[in-house]
Amino acid sequence: MNASGGPPDPSPRDDDPIAGGREPRKVIPTDYDRNPARFRLARAVLRRFASGEDVHGLVARRLLAERLIPVLDVGCGEGELAQHLPSDAWVSLDSSREMLARSPEPRVQAEATALPFRGDSFGSVALLYVKGALNRFSADQVS
Repeated sequence: MNASGGPPDPSPRDDDPIAGGREPRKVIPTDYDRNPARFRLARAVLRRFASGEDVHGLVARRLLAERLIPVLDVGCGEGELAQHLPSDAWVSLDSSREMLARSPEPRVQAEATALPFRGDSFGSVALLYVKGALNRFSADQVS
């Protein structure tokens, strides 16, 4: 519903570049290498105050149950998903050197838009909590 109580307006917003708007939204640049403490604080707040189970454990159980391993964890951060998977079932990938330094092996530094693997290298690919970071890329850049 819109403000007047009618149906929602399906026309694109002026600030939505994907829907045909004129001006792109401003995206906050990632700063994981400059300020890793901010990432760690966000994770700590989520662990302490979340009303439900963290998604990483749920995703790991599903991937294991469906035998979708090994998993390529794109934007792995410090390897939260790896804590819920066997060591041989996971590969970390992140563009941040600082995040990868705390992530379990094996680890690969690369951009999500230029994966250094063949398409059939993994049973699945996880992209957990990375949408904000991917907003800086256009859809045609992600392959």
